[in-house]
Amino acid sequence: MTAVALNQTGIQSLTVGGVQVAVTLPTYKDYTDAPLGITRSQTPRHALIQVYDQPVRWLADSNDPSGIFGQLILPGGEINWLDPRRDYYGVISRLKFITDTTATGDAHVEVAFFA
Repeated sequence: MTAVALNQTGIQSLTVGGVQVAVTLPTYKDYTDAPLGITRSQTPRHALIQVYDQPVRWLADSNDPSGIFGQLILPGGEINWLDPRRDYYGVISRLKFITDTTATGDAHVEVAFFA
């Protein structure tokens, strides 16, 4: 397999509590790689997401997660959507978090975006 470089296009820190929090995609602009004459997209199509402090639940299908509904991520867990052969834009653009019912406070979620 050929190695592919991903360019980080942004980062977002979220404080997640008992109300759904959506990811805000970074602003991006396509640019032309002058030496090659190739237009490159900076649309965030990959992400690395890390959860700290409290368990959270997430959904990425346009529905809202709840404290008991959605995919559970425990503190120290992560979502790795960095496979360069995949395009994760659809799930990243609809991603929402909420704390699990077992949480005793807010969670801290870090999202790094890549193109």
